[in-house]
Amino acid sequence: MIYLIIILVCVLLYLFVEYRLHQRNVNSIPIRIHINGTRGKSSVTRLISAGLRAGNMKTFGKTTGTTPRMILENGNELPIIRKGPPTILEQIKTVRTAAKRKCTILVSECMAITPEFQWITAQKMIKPTIGVITNARIDHSEMGNNIIDTTKSLANTIPFNKVCITADPDPYKIIQHTAETRNSKFIKLTKEEIESVATDGFLYFEHKDNIALALKVCEQVGVDRDIALQGMRTCYPDTGALRIFQLKFGKKNVDFINAFAANDPESTSTILRALRDRYSKEYKQIIILNSRQDRMSRSWMLIEMLKNEQFDKLYLIGRRTGELIIPINKYNLDKSKIENVGYLTGERFNEIFSNIPYQTFYIIGIGNIGDNGNEIMSYIKNKLRDTH
Repeated sequence: MIYLIIILVCVLLYLFVEYRLHQRNVNSIPIRIHINGTRGKSSVTRLISAGLRAGNMKTFGKTTGTTPRMILENGNELPIIRKGPPTILEQIKTVRTAAKRKCTILVSECMAITPEFQWITAQKMIKPTIGVITNARIDHSEMGNNIIDTTKSLANTIPFNKVCITADPDPYKIIQHTAETRNSKFIKLTKEEIESVATDGFLYFEHKDNIALALKVCEQVGVDRDIALQGMRTCYPDTGALRIFQLKFGKKNVDFINAFAANDPESTSTILRALRDRYSKEYKQIIILNSRQDRMSRSWMLIEMLKNEQFDKLYLIGRRTGELIIPINKYNLDKSKIENVGYLTGERFNEIFSNIPYQTFYIIGIGNIGDNGNEIMSYIKNKLRDTH
């Protein structure tokens, strides 16, 4: 029995020392920015880090997106190698690394999903001086099955007595109420602030609300808006970001936009409309919807979303595409614009777009990156290598 007591005391002592060391590391970083939200967390983390570096701020960034990375103060990146499944304890190492490198700013993407872990990572591990919520949309069931529960879950990361910034309209004012209850300054971007953002000069397709949100954070820290924007234009995108690939089919130069990662209807709709604004009216919008065997409900939701979109052609690729005729009929989509391709090989991809009757068009891939989406992206990247 005495041995068990000794072991328990040693464990408790170890945990106490670790906690005190972590608190010392946290306190050594004056500005700590925590990024939460349903979409855009990795992109906003990268944009803020780049903007602050441009303002000569010694900034350490950490993303948990498609490929988790540590973004060093000089802009170089190191991959995060995990020996097992991701755990929120990773954030303790993040703080320790930033403190060891004597960084004055930490910009960290939230990696927790459940409401309880979101609270712990923000309030106990990062202790943000600025809490950012990109947006609130229904995604992970762990956060709730409706927008109110999802927003409440995200609001767990809002700091006490500090600053909260969001680009989400939040019609229920949950974010604002939580911030005010915690005596934190609440800043919400206006529609005008978002729309006025210039997206030219970026190395990839970036959403205006992500840029506007990152600029607002940089301004709060004290970096001039123009300087921050200049830094953001040099920002290297996350793996899951919207990349534009310039392809050639015969004499046709065609942009392919990889939006497979934006697999919820609201995000996809926003992208489709942003692309229509980006390209002139003579460009036809061609959509490839990748359907996964185990994500049919998501494909159905995207078909429902497309009833309100102004696309010129829709190709259904992937698995179980024949079943999508049900939502197509239900939502009365124009079947003359739709072609059921099934599983799409690279050779068939090249054949379709070499022979398509349009001269000026762009292609956007939506639905899911898995399975057929990965095959198409591999083909596109190999096609680019062969032409350079």
